[in-house]
Amino acid sequence: MTRAFELRLARSGLPYPSRHVVRPISQLYSREHPIAIPTVHNSKEGEQKVTDEAIGLRNLIAKQAIREALQRYARGVDRGDAPLALSAFHPDAVLRHGFLDEVSPREWITWVMSRPPIDRIGIGHFEPAENVVLGQQHHLTNQTIDIQGETAFSECYFVEHTLSRRGEQLYVTTVGGRYVERYECRDGDWRIAERDAVRDWDGVQPIAARFPGWENSAAGRRDEQDLSYWGGRTGSAS
Repeated sequence: MTRAFELRLARSGLPYPSRHVVRPISQLYSREHPIAIPTVHNSKEGEQKVTDEAIGLRNLIAKQAIREALQRYARGVDRGDAPLALSAFHPDAVLRHGFLDEVSPREWITWVMSRPPIDRIGIGHFEPAENVVLGQQHHLTNQTIDIQGETAFSECYFVEHTLSRRGEQLYVTTVGGRYVERYECRDGDWRIAERDAVRDWDGVQPIAARFPGWENSAAGRRDEQDLSYWGGRTGSAS
């Protein structure tokens, strides 16, 4: 942390982060750590004005909390961790994903994580029981966030890759799209209140060969046995 940043943080009135404790910045914007917005007294008008610097810091922390909420969703879906994925949403959020229109977060996550899995291949005869999802990754890329008080509007690009097996054949399904979302801050907690999933492109490719020696690497899992949960490194779903 630079000296200049320390001085700005001290003037802002925000809680000072310990040099020895690493925690998500969004925890500063919570019920346990409310932000004290500093004010400047105008002796002539007798009014208080919030400083531009404090507003900037507040918005920066809000944007980080929004990014972390969306990252919890992506990680939860990829690891098959429903509570973690659901923690990105307010319970009464509304989602529009393809032909699933006006569904709740729980309805969406239940459908995404259904067993047998939903068809992500779409080639030839479809029998759900024949599909095995071996791995999935959601990559979150460009994101714009517009903070408007306790509401925020976000557009985030994503690329989703899913590795599936049908019989002896492997396939990779790739989807490129955007999450167009409205976030709300309730009791200091930024979560998704509304989402439209926009699909820009997609494709399915059969896999003819694997990278040499791939079987020697630790395999990703879609449960809490994945190595990312080892040593208490999992994110909080609260």
